[in-house]
Amino acid sequence: MINRRHVGTVVLLMILVFMGCMGGKEKSDLYIMEELEAASSIEITAKRIERLKIFLNNHPEHMCREFAYKKIFDTLAEDSGQPEKVMAFFDEVMGTEKDPAVRGTLYFKKFTYLWSVDSTEAVDLATSLLESDEKGFRLFVYLGFDLDYRGRHELAGEMFRKAIDVGNGSFEKSFAGMLYGEFLSGQGKEDLALELLKKSADNVFAGKQIGKILWEKGERKNAIESYINLVAGVPGERGEVKLDSLYAIVYPDNAGELDEKILESRIGHKTLLHGSRFVDTEGKYYNLSDYKGKKLVISAWSPT
Repeated sequence: MINRRHVGTVVLLMILVFMGCMGGKEKSDLYIMEELEAASSIEITAKRIERLKIFLNNHPEHMCREFAYKKIFDTLAEDSGQPEKVMAFFDEVMGTEKDPAVRGTLYFKKFTYLWSVDSTEAVDLATSLLESDEKGFRLFVYLGFDLDYRGRHELAGEMFRKAIDVGNGSFEKSFAGMLYGEFLSGQGKEDLALELLKKSADNVFAGKQIGKILWEKGERKNAIESYINLVAGVPGERGEVKLDSLYAIVYPDNAGELDEKILESRIGHKTLLHGSRFVDTEGKYYNLSDYKGKKLVISAWSPT
């Protein structure tokens, strides 16, 4: 089973989207967020749904409409005796919503709801999505995690493969490849996993699983190199993988050189960033590749 801590990394993919919800033209955006918060906080469920639908009518293209959709869906799902209302709302939104990420969020909501009612229907939905034209990267990543957790390993693997196919750009594809490689390793398919993980080495977390597999295979120097690349990008993993102890085993006479090797491997020293697309606080999109050769400072944050 995949280490579910990687869900946190998936969430990082959402941070720049959240920025669009919180920033922008201060007065109008603040008002919109207050309107959404007020609607979401109404205790009477019928009134809550009514106000959230008013919010959606007032701001049909707002980036935070996804959260209003989710709140309505969850509110309807609380009444387990009326599944037809849940599905009617889902169908209503899907009839007009075109954004792949928003559609993916709602499909995953539907999947988890169906699982609580009838797991067979949930599996049928997940299977049908594999053959669909849905392009929501997060949808297939989340389905992969969830199905793996629920013991549906074969279908989970198919979801990770689909995530690789629909991934937009090198970051998403390498991230999905890392997840699929970790999944394969958990299924005992180490050679296949290693091959895929090496192809996904652009994602720093791939180094963790590569290092583990190589260490178990006895390729300890190569394992150390993978762990160093991992820690260079994610310093907090140094203790997690016990890099200092492993390095001392492999290089007992040069243990003091580890810090220098980590510094040399820092991502910013030698590796180009992915050609990511990001959004500013006013909802305007940019491509990182447009700034090649220029100095650029990006501040990414989450309101949570």
